Order: sequence, then C-alpha cells, then structure tokens
Amino acid sequence: YALAEGRHVIEIGQADDHDRFINLQYAWLKPSDAPATAPAEDEICLTPVNMAPLPAKNAIRVEWMNDPPNFGNWTRGQEILWPISLQRGGRYEVELVYSTPNAGTTFRMSLDGQSILAKPLEPTGEWHKYWTRRIGTVQLGAGAHSLTAGWDVSHDGAVGNLRAINLIRAEP
Repeated sequence: YALAEGRHVIEIGQADDHDRFINLQYAWLKPSDAPATAPAEDEICLTPVNMAPLPAKNAIRVEWMNDPPNFGNWTRGQEILWPISLQRGGRYEVELVYSTPNAGTTFRMSLDGQSILAKPLEPTGEWHKYWTRRIGTVQLGAGAHSLTAGWDVSHDGAVGNLRAINLIRAEP
C-alpha cells in the first residue's frame, strides 16, 4: 500500500492480550523492497490518537493521562471529526466505549455531513465507569470521508466521556 503525500497516522499497540497503554520512546520508518499490502479495514478504531485537530476554543479535551486516553468535557452539540479513507466500502457494526452519569443522552454520528446513526445511551453511573456497547450498523463507501461524532442531552453542561468508536466489518 503506497502512502500518498501528506499527514498519516501510524497506530502502534502491544502484541499481548492485555489492554494497557504502552510507553514508546522512539520509532523509525525506513524504505523496504518488500511488496506493500493494503490495510484489511476489518476493524477501524477511532480514538484521540487519530482524530482531526480540535477547533480553537472547543471545550472538548483529550484526557491523555487516562489509560487509555479519552475525550472529556463534552457539552451538548459539540462534535469530533475523523478523516477516514477506505479502499473498499462495507457495512460496519458501531461499538462505542463511553461513560456518562446522565440519563437522556443520545450519541450521534454523521458521514460527510449526513446523519447515519443516532442512539440513546444508558447511563453508566459514573464519569469514569466505561461501558462497551454495540449501538448499530452503518454503511461506509470506498473513498475519503469525514466522520463526525457528537452527544446530545436534555440539559446544559457536561455530557460524558468517549474513549473509542470501533467500526467492525459486519460482512466479508
């Protein structure tokens, strides 16, 4: 898979079964004569690591010191954007890792400005008590896209925390 000119994100994780944050001091890339392979795109993980930069004066903050990091300080109507580019489209299950003490919370996603999912969420009971829930299925086409996520609540003030959105291919 050849990289186009521009900004790229490389995700690095540990190779064992423990879901822990790792501390990487340095890494390097070097040219290779080996044939390139296209990404499988079977699971896409959207986190603070691969989001687009937050707009200036946005109240949302990345809590980097948490293990793993999460988005916090959300208020009603704010959104986070991820640029994604798929070699092939497909249907994906949406798995959300979130926490909120608030009832009446709705999570929503848009693709290229069009709403593709809105799902009421159960309160987890605490700000940092995270639940992982499959909340629906979305269709993503091949090509470059902008995927946004936001929360709505029936009150003003803090909404919840988001650790990750996992898109898991629902069909081969």
